[in-house]
Amino acid sequence: MERLGTTKFPSLHQAQQAVEHLSGVSSLMNDMCMNTCLAFTGPLAALKNCPQCGEACYREDILQKYKGTKFVPRQQYPTIPLGPLFQAMFQDPKSADEMHH
Repeated sequence: MERLGTTKFPSLHQAQQAVEHLSGVSSLMNDMCMNTCLAFTGPLAALKNCPQCGEACYREDILQKYKGTKFVPRQQYPTIPLGPLFQAMFQDPKSADEMHH
């Protein structure tokens, strides 16, 4: 802040957007069980309830309000795809050398 002569500090969201823009790597949000039993991805993506604990994947109040047309997950977690991450790392000669490429 002293270097730039500003008192405005970026929010977490703004910092994440800047990193995403500079690196070209973004995270993906995945739906998961409220009790962290499993993630609703791949063959489990179509499930509405967790097969282990029975918890609903989506918020029931919003499902009822929008008559089953709006699905808002109760809990999510981020993942970073490895392909774009490695591509970004290979753009830097030092990183590529450290990965023995």
